[in-house]
Amino acid sequence: MKDNDISDLIKDLGEKPKILIIRSAPIYVARNLLEELKNRIPKAKIDFLVQHGIIYELTTDPFINEIILYRGRRFNIFKTDIMLWLKLLRRKYDLVIALYNRPHFKDYFHVDLFVQLIGAKKKMGYNVDGNWLRSNNKARLFAQKVKYLLKPSPISELSISSSSLDPEHAMLQMQRMADASRDLLDHYHHTNSGPSLLFLSLRAGWQIHTAWETVIATGLLLRGVRPEFLSCGGGLPMCGIGNINVDGYPAPENCQRCTRTATGYFDYFGFRHMKRTDFVSSDEFQPLWDEIDSLNCQQVDNFSYQGLKLGQIIKPTMAWFLGRDSLPPGDLSLQIQRSFLKSAVVMAETLERIITIKQYDGLFMVNGVFFAEAIAIQLAERYEIPYICYEYSFRNYHLLLSPNDSIKDMRLDKWWLQYKDIALSTAENAALDSYLESRKGPGDTRLELWPTIKSDRKSIIAKLRLDLERPIAVLFSNKPGDTNFYGRQAIFQDMLDWISETIKFVSTIPESQLVIRVHPAETKGSWRSNQPIEPALRDLFPVLPSNIIIVPSESPISSYVLMEVATVGLSYISTTGLEMTLIGKPVIIGANAPYSQKGFTYDPGTKEEYFQLLSLGLQGKLQVDQKNIELARRFAYLYFFRLYTPFNLITMPARGQISVNFNSLEQLMPGRSAGLDKVCQVILETTRK
Repeated sequence: MKDNDISDLIKDLGEKPKILIIRSAPIYVARNLLEELKNRIPKAKIDFLVQHGIIYELTTDPFINEIILYRGRRFNIFKTDIMLWLKLLRRKYDLVIALYNRPHFKDYFHVDLFVQLIGAKKKMGYNVDGNWLRSNNKARLFAQKVKYLLKPSPISELSISSSSLDPEHAMLQMQRMADASRDLLDHYHHTNSGPSLLFLSLRAGWQIHTAWETVIATGLLLRGVRPEFLSCGGGLPMCGIGNINVDGYPAPENCQRCTRTATGYFDYFGFRHMKRTDFVSSDEFQPLWDEIDSLNCQQVDNFSYQGLKLGQIIKPTMAWFLGRDSLPPGDLSLQIQRSFLKSAVVMAETLERIITIKQYDGLFMVNGVFFAEAIAIQLAERYEIPYICYEYSFRNYHLLLSPNDSIKDMRLDKWWLQYKDIALSTAENAALDSYLESRKGPGDTRLELWPTIKSDRKSIIAKLRLDLERPIAVLFSNKPGDTNFYGRQAIFQDMLDWISETIKFVSTIPESQLVIRVHPAETKGSWRSNQPIEPALRDLFPVLPSNIIIVPSESPISSYVLMEVATVGLSYISTTGLEMTLIGKPVIIGANAPYSQKGFTYDPGTKEEYFQLLSLGLQGKLQVDQKNIELARRFAYLYFFRLYTPFNLITMPARGQISVNFNSLEQLMPGRSAGLDKVCQVILETTRK
């Protein structure tokens, strides 16, 4: 068929057809075809199905809508992932074109089968000489015999319990809604011209996050945005999706779970879904791996790559993975450290390539603390790309959004200046009181840490042998390895140094008492600590001073009773410090807490000042007046309420559970969900205009 013979074909396609090109020919053949299509159908939406080797040569062409990676050296329908078939079938292409490296289609049987099986309205070939060819009749006949094998079962026919909270059932519920709204999704995918936003969904194994991100991306899609997803694709030397307690070392099953979840959500909803492995192969770094394998711990700490201090960036993730603030001695620790550094190099190169190639209007990611997201933030700032970090809140059914800041580094001072002089209304005070009261019980997701709580004041005093006639300092620790307070040390080397120095000081004042409440998460929940405070203190103090009392992590004793009997409170960054101030107790801060330096806590600048304040506190000479309490209440309302956006479309009734609380994608349209409207508004106001 000659060039002028396709005029009627093009006319039948309409002004904005969806076209898939299957590449099995040199790059110049692809470029010749693209040039012809640009001239003939300038508004066409063109996708390319290609093998890995050609992906970079096509990525910069603005005429290409999406590059879909085929994972294999040769096209073979019997070795093709079923999710790729589902993705291609649901695109409902108007035209599929196979590229040939020869004047004829001989030896291109599997490529022609792809053309036939995708189910487009029109099917053509384009050869090395620039001529159009009609479809392979042999492949067409064979495709008719095998097509039924590739027809997916409608999700709507699956038996799904609406009350089930299992994450797999939640994904199936979402897929069923996507199937029911396929035309709606296709319309917006095809016509949107708003900001392009990249979702860094590198922790799809945390299925609740994947569900949130899919709902938010769909909401943005229905508001004109062009969301795309980047997932890991598996195979990193080390990641922070699991930890050394839960999953062992290493944990390849995490890669399988992540990949399956990402594909099950993002591909099913029709989003452009790229994988880290589409852009970077670990093999290309082998010379650098040899260098990293020769580094000691200090050299890893100091390692930089392309201007990024990766040795420092990986530290919070390693703390999370290891469940401790510092590396234990030994070869395994060094091996883990090197593996995280290699992963950081791979992600730095991946993100550098995708950000510079795609030129997004914004990035969206979880918290910004883990190494991949921390790298993304630094690159976004380097290339002046806006970004939004998000996290689940203290209060169930709420999300925290942080424009152009990680969650840890969120600019609370800016918000505090805005609200510190605004008195709370009666309704706001009531809401705060109700929430603070709820924190005293197990409720919601806190049940994992506090399955039972003992709150009888008299029995607790008797059990701990407290003398209420003598001053009592109550110290609340944090969980080692928690990324929320990693790097927040101030006047002490770390939390253990703070606690041990406090013990030494109080032990010199025998008439005083020090109660150390070890955080319950050290021994409960999925992310238990591998650097527990109590054994570390027992090592430092084989004979504990008689006026020092340790309440173990596993103890059911209520922390709130301890707050009530305290003369003075001591907090590293725990929210208990804020809560103690709210009940009129003076609190001395040992680190850079989110609520320190706000005017209602005692914030020493040196160790000497800390011990002077502690001495005064034990003498009852530190005061918290009503003005301090009112200021603390305003901050608490800001911290627990104003900063958070209600988001109840997807909720987590308990750890490991997902509840899908809507039944149609129509409910994600503008004006249908106030929470989603607010989330989308923040994102749209942050991204490039």
